[in-house]
Amino acid sequence: MVSDFFLLFLQASLTSMLTGALVWGLLHVAARFWPALALGRRVWLLAQLAVAVSFAAVLMPGSAAYSLLPAIELRDVPPSSMAADLNEADAHTDDAHDASDAAAISGAPGASRAAAADGGFASGLLMAGQAWLAVYLCGLFATAARWLRVRRLLSALLKASYALDARTLRLHPGFAREDSATLLDQGLRIHETSAPISPMLLGCFQPMLLLPEHLRGMDPDQQELIVAHELTHWRSRDQLCLHLSLALQTLFWFNPVFSRLREKLALAQELACDRRVLAGRSPVQHKNYAAALLGQLKVQQQSMQTSQYASLAFGGDGLAALGTRIRLIRQPLAARLNWAGRVSLTASLCTLLGASILLQPAFAWRGEEQSSTGVAISAAATIAASPSSAVAGVAGAAQWLKPVRDGRVSSFFGVPRKSAGSIHHGVDFAARTGTEVRAVADGVVVESTDLYAGQEKYGKVVVIEHADGLRSLYAHLDSRSVRSGASVKAGQLIARSGASGRVSGPHLHLEALKNGQHIDPQTLIANLEQGAFKSALRKRDAANLPPSGLPASSS
Repeated sequence: MVSDFFLLFLQASLTSMLTGALVWGLLHVAARFWPALALGRRVWLLAQLAVAVSFAAVLMPGSAAYSLLPAIELRDVPPSSMAADLNEADAHTDDAHDASDAAAISGAPGASRAAAADGGFASGLLMAGQAWLAVYLCGLFATAARWLRVRRLLSALLKASYALDARTLRLHPGFAREDSATLLDQGLRIHETSAPISPMLLGCFQPMLLLPEHLRGMDPDQQELIVAHELTHWRSRDQLCLHLSLALQTLFWFNPVFSRLREKLALAQELACDRRVLAGRSPVQHKNYAAALLGQLKVQQQSMQTSQYASLAFGGDGLAALGTRIRLIRQPLAARLNWAGRVSLTASLCTLLGASILLQPAFAWRGEEQSSTGVAISAAATIAASPSSAVAGVAGAAQWLKPVRDGRVSSFFGVPRKSAGSIHHGVDFAARTGTEVRAVADGVVVESTDLYAGQEKYGKVVVIEHADGLRSLYAHLDSRSVRSGASVKAGQLIARSGASGRVSGPHLHLEALKNGQHIDPQTLIANLEQGAFKSALRKRDAANLPPSGLPASSS
């Protein structure tokens, strides 16, 4: 259903933002205890993936089955029908003698006003979901357009550059320790440009190393260190991680944590490459390397007013990152997190991800539930208002079994729906996805379908024909275990409960029919009030529906 997607998308966006804030807070605190976290490239990438998974998990079909929170049910309330229902209720209350009947059939004025308020809330929430999706698409377009502008800028930069062959590379001081022919054979393209940029790797699967001409003016030892740094990026395939991080930041532009995590990932890659390049080198080379970084920054700052490429390297957060790199060149961190840090971080991230999925609220958008028999609402309401007649209608019928063992009633028969002129035609049992559903009595399966009465709102359905003109209907199933025409015994496994159809949040919806008309299943099943949710009992009492259950069985 389209409205379901709007609500789920809004819910998924909020979930990812909350998860992102928790992940960022966790890593910020962890960095105080383990400074070596700044070198953990995988940590920052996995953190982004964890936030993205929390978003995707909400949109997955059946994700509400894993929620520990109850479903928030929203129902369609047409404005015109709502107004008619309010007028009808007010007309009934003018006659004091008919007040009780009006409460039973059409609902008290307070209930109608509550339905109107709930309908307004549902409409407002739906509009918020639609508005947010529109804002998201506009933001996604703007973000993608910005990255396309950068891509065009880089393309222009590459067109103005020239390739270096093996002979030229052998004469370049930066490749004094490298086998230039081997680098080219391995697929690395190396270009040089006159633009005042810092050395960089461009491309994802077939990267290109772009070097500035001003690099040749530096000390040969400095040139070799800088080239070694870029080649370490290439050999570590850091560009793949950065492109994945960039894609996530584009998709989740609304979540500020992705840009923060991408910056941390980029810095971690720089620090890790610095460490590998300087491993085993003398303190003098450490100082030369730091001086080379400062030299590049100086060249770019001098040309910032005239060069359109100055923003591609140091600047903004790049200045702070450069300061961090120089500081850690002088005072290196420990190479790795200790085992306690790894275990603690992994466990904490998994806990946050699991909590974001399990503690998400489930939105259920229900349409008006009516049976395929087309019975008028007023007739069903009359049955609800006079439960004694329903009991008389099934006099002598065998007592039914409970379809779900240990299932608690979450909604009784006859409770007014929040959609105008509708009542609940069955009994809802709270049951997790996969809970066994058993036949309430002996009978023959007349329907076992995913499209009951040509509609999807009931989801997977099983209908059983019993003696004395009785039928039982089991809706919103996760799976069906019987086929049409099969004979079943009381207590036999026929299905497993779920959240199929127009409902989010697993449960079993049971309906009972007598000669094609809905009756209260409580007239056939004993002890339904025992263990029922207090909210279900309150709603039933608010509708002035007296208890109509069978006495407890002596067996």
